[in-house]
Amino acid sequence: MKRAFFAALLCAAAQVLTAAPEAKETTLSGQKAVVLSNACLRATVVPGTMGALAGLRWLPGESELFGPYQYTRETINELLPDKQTVTVRGNRTLFWNGTVLFHQPLGKCEIRRAKDAVSVAMTGRFIGGFPVVLTRVLTLKEGASAIGIAVTVSNFGKEPQEIRLWEHLVADPEGSVPDVSLIAGPGVRRLGRYQDTEKHKGGNLVVDTFRDGNLSRHIVPGADWIAATGGKSRLTVFLRAKKEDLAEDGFFYTWKSETAKMHTAEILLRRITLEPGGNRTFELELGVLSGLAVLRRLQGDHGFDFKRSGGTLTWRVSVLRPVPARKCLVSAGTWQKEFTLPALRPGECAGGRITGAPDLEDDAFAFQVE
Repeated sequence: MKRAFFAALLCAAAQVLTAAPEAKETTLSGQKAVVLSNACLRATVVPGTMGALAGLRWLPGESELFGPYQYTRETINELLPDKQTVTVRGNRTLFWNGTVLFHQPLGKCEIRRAKDAVSVAMTGRFIGGFPVVLTRVLTLKEGASAIGIAVTVSNFGKEPQEIRLWEHLVADPEGSVPDVSLIAGPGVRRLGRYQDTEKHKGGNLVVDTFRDGNLSRHIVPGADWIAATGGKSRLTVFLRAKKEDLAEDGFFYTWKSETAKMHTAEILLRRITLEPGGNRTFELELGVLSGLAVLRRLQGDHGFDFKRSGGTLTWRVSVLRPVPARKCLVSAGTWQKEFTLPALRPGECAGGRITGAPDLEDDAFAFQVE
């Protein structure tokens, strides 16, 4: 009887983990929204706000990872356009050094369904007043705790257009001030082109270079991602792009609110020039990992946290998709050690210890999954 009962539980769990992803239309703060969901994530997208990912929920623990989204319209005068206000703490694509309204709509919206994935494609014209079409496609696959983001820009004008796109990550795990992992070149412990001890101002943007004592940051050399970890459940939200698509200053950090302690990590893409009729697509990924104190390495579907004490290296690993057991090589300088990572599913976390680790800084350690 007990054996049959546990077998039924395992069967039910397997069905949940392999449940087909879904997409449905709804409203969020009075605006049209699209909800993409699978067994791991529920993502709410708002086409009317530059296709913002305005809500992200981790379903195994029922944790909301983004703060509230709010949209309001206020009629000032019957002869003037309504005043529109957007309070959004989500992921969206904007132009750098361009006049872009946060509420600028991507008016054309299409839901696409496949056997193992759902997508929402949103398109807008004259982004930032430029003769540019922007299409933003978000895709959620079966069993994955990651969302694919593809951004395509096209020039339908008569002159070349110089464009720089940026995406931002505003994770708010359980309302806490997160630990943030940021990219840097090999051996570099600095923020973009700004030094740790300085603060720079440009227009309405204040760049805060970590003077806030409530924030822990971890510089990860040679990475192609930024991440925020926080909350008792130790959930990590990250955003990554192809390394060749990142700008030289591949990220920067802004201080949005002194009182709310809200921070956002920005990831800048390489500046491009589009000739008339030309287009370019950038691909990014936003993912959620569970059980790590902080994300120190991201290699494929595996995210690692580690700490060295003397000659012992203690590690933990979490995954984005179901993976079988894999060989992993950890190295630092001329030292290396091979060990086996267990089979894992999103929401699970494993760990272990390795002895004989050299007395080197964290920057020196790398994890390579087979």
